[in-house]
Amino acid sequence: MSDRSVRHRPPERLVRRPPGFAGLLGATAGFCLSLTPSLLPRHWALQAVLSAIAMATGYGAGAVLGAVVRRVWPGTPPVPAWGWWATGGAGAGLAALFLYYGSTWQEQVRALVGAPPADWPLLSLLGLTVAVFAALLLVARSVRLLTRRLADALTRFSPRPVASVTAVGLVAALSYGLGPGVAFPGFVDLAERAAAQANQDTAEGLSRPDSGYVSGGPGSLVGWETLGAYGREFTATAVPEAELADFRGGPVMPPVRVYVGVDSAPTLAERVALAVRELERTGGLRREVVAVVVTTGTGWVDPAVRAALEYLHGGDTAVVGMQYSYLPSWISFMADRSAATAAARELIEAVGDRLARLPESQRPELVVYGESLGSHGIESAFGDLAGLLAATDGALLVGPPHSNPIWNAVRERGTPEAPPWRPAVTGAPVSFAAGAGELPVPAGDGGPEVVYLHHASDPVVWWSPELLYREPEWLDGQRGPDVSGRMRWLPVVTFWQVTVDLIRSTKAPPGHGHVYRESIADGWAALVPPPGWTGADTAALRDRLSTP
Repeated sequence: MSDRSVRHRPPERLVRRPPGFAGLLGATAGFCLSLTPSLLPRHWALQAVLSAIAMATGYGAGAVLGAVVRRVWPGTPPVPAWGWWATGGAGAGLAALFLYYGSTWQEQVRALVGAPPADWPLLSLLGLTVAVFAALLLVARSVRLLTRRLADALTRFSPRPVASVTAVGLVAALSYGLGPGVAFPGFVDLAERAAAQANQDTAEGLSRPDSGYVSGGPGSLVGWETLGAYGREFTATAVPEAELADFRGGPVMPPVRVYVGVDSAPTLAERVALAVRELERTGGLRREVVAVVVTTGTGWVDPAVRAALEYLHGGDTAVVGMQYSYLPSWISFMADRSAATAAARELIEAVGDRLARLPESQRPELVVYGESLGSHGIESAFGDLAGLLAATDGALLVGPPHSNPIWNAVRERGTPEAPPWRPAVTGAPVSFAAGAGELPVPAGDGGPEVVYLHHASDPVVWWSPELLYREPEWLDGQRGPDVSGRMRWLPVVTFWQVTVDLIRSTKAPPGHGHVYRESIADGWAALVPPPGWTGADTAALRDRLSTP
């Protein structure tokens, strides 16, 4: 069909007309490629959404290519009926073949990460895929109709080419304004309201602690009701002295846990000052190790993080955390990363300054911990490795996002033969581990000052906008032990696959995805081991933390 006939078609036909031949070819290719494996196993509904997005992308690419062909060769005849039937049959067969292989690949990925088998309901998957694809196609055609009508109106005042370009620019500007400019801020506002409401909840079985060594307990400067949901969980679950003594087999101390919620003070500066005063009140300045934990967006901290350190040092520890947002990390990461950076900088520097006023012989070790957005906040606060080490005695950074500046700079100094998911760096006091048991307990003072834990299958670590157009280094060469050898980089498709993986990253089995509970003990033992600690002790601690 010629471009001229398309131009004179009634505008509403842009929305109602059947899908084009070239577009359907591209959509079929997108559907098939979307079924290839990625880092983590997918739920069938997420696979359907992913497939629909890939189909829409392929349809758009095919439609553009078809339009180019018609423009370059205007006399190209339409595809005959037999061509539609033959291509449709071949496409259906190819889609069925990829569905079979796709479900097989998913089971292989499940086996790699230790997830139980889960069959895809293929009819439901196909139905949802078609529905979402149809919705995306309707939106795209509606936008095109709007652009066409606007261009027609502008031709009264300018030549057609100028009107068309102007219309495209205006619709793009309007889409951006309604998307990032209106819809996304509105979404963030709604999410923050919902998260603020959830922040008032208290997990079942938790009650105000009776220990004066934790925030919210007797004599605390921080009100129990102001700690937030995760702050109350943080302070109410300090490891009991009896359990510490059972594990350590010797004298122990009641652990210090300090936490300040968003509602505990009106400004960041006041919350930081309150945390330092609470650290003084609880006697945290007299402990062997002080750990500043930069929380995730909601204020959550993996329970294994503080418990592992308390078991490691028999309670002779003070763990300090501060909430800086109500929002989940993934929303905070997109909306405002500066909040995490500011909270990390202010809290770590304030605690460090207070410790610096103590006699050197009485000064605890100051270590910091950050996971995901928390690690990004720590790295962004200090900029480079030298700055981080000048401000602390060590850092345990877990599941670092691909945008972390120090993580990227240190990895670039690694030996070329080491795979990206397990770098080997010489000349820097930094260690990397992709799983439990990979970090030896240091002898004497020769241990690392920064420890990174990052799984080869963690999409939080590897997601990047560059996946749209560039093959990542972590798919080149030797794969991680839990990454499918059948995973291949595909332009655009791999970006959406890893984006979908992000949604399920914290639901992966322990030791895979963004679940690091089983290797936290190894990280702390490598960073701040007590005298006489051994690898066997780390294994025992790992087992203790895995016990519900």
